[in-house]
Amino acid sequence: YWTISQQGDAQDFGDMGTGVRSTSAAGNQTRGIVAAGVPDSSKLQYITIASTGAGLDFGDPFQNRTQASAFSNPTRCCFAGGEAPSRVNTIDFVSIGTLGNAQDFGDITRAISGLFCVTNSTRGIIAGGEFPSTFDTTMDFVTIASKGNAVVFGELIEQNSNGYRLAGTASSPTRGCFMGGVNDSPASNTVYNLIQYVNIMTQGNAVDFGDLATTHGYVNIGNCSNAHG
Repeated sequence: YWTISQQGDAQDFGDMGTGVRSTSAAGNQTRGIVAAGVPDSSKLQYITIASTGAGLDFGDPFQNRTQASAFSNPTRCCFAGGEAPSRVNTIDFVSIGTLGNAQDFGDITRAISGLFCVTNSTRGIIAGGEFPSTFDTTMDFVTIASKGNAVVFGELIEQNSNGYRLAGTASSPTRGCFMGGVNDSPASNTVYNLIQYVNIMTQGNAVDFGDLATTHGYVNIGNCSNAHG
């Protein structure tokens, strides 16, 4: 962990109860929740952010899967898409303040994995991702406090006339930013440095924000902010 208001090296927080990769994670001011992954896609684990220590069992996903993406408001954490092992369009959710198994929320507009999300206290936006042989630029959104299927929000900026997967994200209460990402154009695992953003409470296409200092792919697990929606 880091103290976000300071620069410096990371410090040891603890260990997850189970070692996993290709997970999805979100949280609120109190808890962080890590969902599924490889090799064990059947667990939700959590930490208490204000203290250090080991990850603990939270419950079970509604659908076991990997390479999903997550978003949250102060009370709910939602997990969208992924592979189980074929690609799925499921959204499930938990109440962050209680322990228990995830419940069905609804569906996104496409069965896809490697997607990435931004959020505020009202909406979650689910973007990009990978089909079996192509990449996507579509953004969907849901209203977190209610259950139901996602609706198309707009389109991301293409990278080499293509979509992409596993970008990094960060949100404020008004804006959601998408950073970096990877696709297979012009070569396999090509990475990018574009930053783009949307205004979360309006629908529309993403707008250029600037560039990362270097290109980054597979950023979806390696970023955070202190906005918590």
